[in-house]
Order: sequence, then structure tokens, then C-alpha cells
Amino acid sequence: MHDLSAFANRLRKSLKPRRSWAKQANVEAFRLYDADIPELPFIVDLYGPHAVVYDRRDGEASAAAEDELRTVVSGALSIPAELVHIKGRRRMPGAAQYTKLSDGGRPLVVAEESSRYLVNLTDYLDTGLFLDHRPLRSRFRKLPSGLRLLNLFCYTGSVSVAAAQAGVITDSVDLSATYLEWAQDNFRTNGLDPAKHGFIRADAREFLEQRPAEHPLYDIVFLDPPTFSNSKRMVGVLDIQRDHRRLIDLAMAWTAPGGILYFSTNKKVFMLDENLSRKFEVADITAATIPEDFRDARIHRAFTLKHRP
Repeated sequence: MHDLSAFANRLRKSLKPRRSWAKQANVEAFRLYDADIPELPFIVDLYGPHAVVYDRRDGEASAAAEDELRTVVSGALSIPAELVHIKGRRRMPGAAQYTKLSDGGRPLVVAEESSRYLVNLTDYLDTGLFLDHRPLRSRFRKLPSGLRLLNLFCYTGSVSVAAAQAGVITDSVDLSATYLEWAQDNFRTNGLDPAKHGFIRADAREFLEQRPAEHPLYDIVFLDPPTFSNSKRMVGVLDIQRDHRRLIDLAMAWTAPGGILYFSTNKKVFMLDENLSRKFEVADITAATIPEDFRDARIHRAFTLKHRP
């Protein structure tokens, strides 16, 4: 095991300037350490007074190693050990990243610009808020009022909340009843009435394939599928490299002329099907959507697609 003193020193060195930046940006959830030292491949995210630590070292960490890591982070950040949450960040098949790890986690509210989001730091591998999508959510808060947004694979609806705050009417689609309820709670937390928006429990792929002819088109479509999923509730297997062209083609059929489809993927090695550029106007917006606090510029790829005139 590597000596963790260099890790602790990096946390101490980064804490004050990063907190100062976050305060100025009105952000309470941000990345403090992003595997800065390759031999110490941890991820440390701060959520208000709490720290979430993803241990990406090879092998299963022992209880003693986890306790040591918690003690080091607690000391470096000067916070109680009970506010340090350790998670193993392994590659997990299908929808396993959304599987419950425990019960009884108390929701925490964190600010992001004008939004407030409910996060759960203990019960799942992920917290309910994808920090790398912060710049995209910022874009959605600036949308013109009166537009219509379709949010596919919506998770806890953070993008929908950002758009709804701008006066956009949103429809959020996800296969999980738990996450759709979480999304509605996020709306309520921001003083938004969920009854004025749509929350649709469905496999997004099947939803896209069944558009009624009379259904109005959307000005904005947000498509952020999992990299891979073999959820028992889904029909078949989703592989984003193999299936993204079909998904995008279907989603563009729901996108109004002059509208924009935002497509994002966390697949590290991803190649957009070149046929899409022949059919639609495509722009790679990745560089503009990586947060300042992320060292890993490959955390996601992001594109916009528009119908050709």
C-alpha cells in the first residue's frame, strides 16, 4: 500500500483555493481531488461539510484500509470522520451503479447556482448528482422561457430542474420509480410544482420508438444514456457505442426543426458514428462542458445535434 501522506498533503493544499472558487461560483458540491497523483487513484468530492471518497485502487479494500483512508481524509480536511463516506469505484455491469448499497441515508441539500439538489451520500454508489454535468445544467438554466424539454434517462432530474427554473416545460423519462420520485422531490425542493411537468416511467428506448403522430415535438432533448445496461426491466442490452446512432436517430425524430439535441456519454473511448454528421449538424462541445474542478478531461463526451435546414 502506498504511503497516504502525499495524498493528505495534496488535499490540504487544494482545499482553501477550491473552496474559495466554489463559494464564488455558488457551488456546494465539487471535486477536490481527481486522482491528481497517479499512484494514489482516489476521487474526493465535497458535498457541503461531507466528503465522498471513491477508492479506485485495485482489489477489495480491507476494513482496516478503509478506516485508514477515512482517518487520513478526516484529518486533512479537518472534518469529523463520520462525515467521510468511502465508496469502492469499480466498473460495475448494467445498472449495478444504481443498486442500493445500504438503507437509511439522510438526504442532504446542496446548492448549485440557483438550484438546490437532494443527494444521498451513503445508500448508492452514486450520490444522485453527476458533478461533471454542472456546466451543462448551467446552460439549461439560461434557456428561454416557454420551451419544451425532453430529458431521457433522466436519473434524479437535475437537468430538468435547471431547465424548469428558466420557465421550460419538462418531460423526464426513466425506468426507475425511485429516481422519478427523487426527481419530483428535487422539483419541490426548488419550489417547482411537479404537476406542471411530466415524469414518465419507461425504458427510454421503447419510449422513443412509440411517439404518437400527434405528440408535440421538443425544442431541447437531453440524451445521457448509461454506457452499458442489462437491467432486468429493460428489453435486451444497451451498449452505447453500438446503439448510440439508433438512439440519436430516434431522439431527433422528437426534436423540433430548429431544436437542439444534447448527447452525452461517459464512455472513455467513444467514437461518434460518422453517418450522423452527414445527416445532422453535429458539434463536439466536450471541451466547453468539462468543469473547472475536474482534472480528468475524459470524464464525458458531449455533442449537440440539429436538423439540417
